[in-house]
Amino acid sequence: MLRKTVLIEYVLDPYGRVMRIADIGWQTDSADPRRTGKQVMYVGKYRTWIRVYDVDSRGVLRLVAAAWSTRSQEHRSDDLPPAENELVFGNVRGKRLWANRRNFEAALGLDLTARAILDGYGRD
Repeated sequence: MLRKTVLIEYVLDPYGRVMRIADIGWQTDSADPRRTGKQVMYVGKYRTWIRVYDVDSRGVLRLVAAAWSTRSQEHRSDDLPPAENELVFGNVRGKRLWANRRNFEAALGLDLTARAILDGYGRD
């Protein structure tokens, strides 16, 4: 699921407007400084591997949740992503709120591995 470059999931409201954005991965390809600054790329001293933003009706982003690894490593661009079981899922202040990715996804209305699309793919 995690990669060095970012995958992005957009959650839309019934009218097709973006209401939530999830950045999945370490290096972001976003040019938006609200999604690339140190304040969103780290929880304390730990780098965030998943960042979830709510988007209000004016397009203002608010970081609401994150997943980070407490694995000790220097922050180099050639670092391998952590395994899913090494991630902590919680709020932006560093408090663990969810035990695993499935609970994190369910609470935030996400589908980080595109199960909703891929479960039916290729079936007759």
